[in-house]
Amino acid sequence: MAELDASKRKMGQEADLCVLTIYKLVSSKMFGDFQSERLAVQAGETIGRDLAAGKDTKAVPKLLTDFITKSGLGSVKFEMPKEKVERYEPLGIFRVAESAETYGLAKVEKPCCGILRGIIRGAFAGAYHQENISVKEIKCAALGEKECVFEAYWVPM
Repeated sequence: MAELDASKRKMGQEADLCVLTIYKLVSSKMFGDFQSERLAVQAGETIGRDLAAGKDTKAVPKLLTDFITKSGLGSVKFEMPKEKVERYEPLGIFRVAESAETYGLAKVEKPCCGILRGIIRGAFAGAYHQENISVKEIKCAALGEKECVFEAYWVPM
């Protein structure tokens, strides 16, 4: 995947956010909310897998943080949780401020950042060559939160 020039990216960022908003609205009307979300997550997973292909697993959090920020999808902070989530082994928590996926949306009923969720899951699944990875959006700016928060963790088989 090509490196992004952040200075050039800013010029088209508002137009990109508008296009992303239109895509989400149109896909929801065409396919319904469930299929539209599946499409967004699958698109994100494809990006994430390409991003992490052949990379060291320890590099995934930085790869994701840099990619999401440089691509204009949001401003990301990564942290490791202090403890396990139930019986799951944590991979990390991603805090995304100014999520492009919530741009221009009226308040929604559930978290709506499928592309970001897919990118995070795809990168971990691609780097670890494992499918038993789950990413859950536990907070969403479109629900009135100050940022979107994603938990990534191993799911026992």
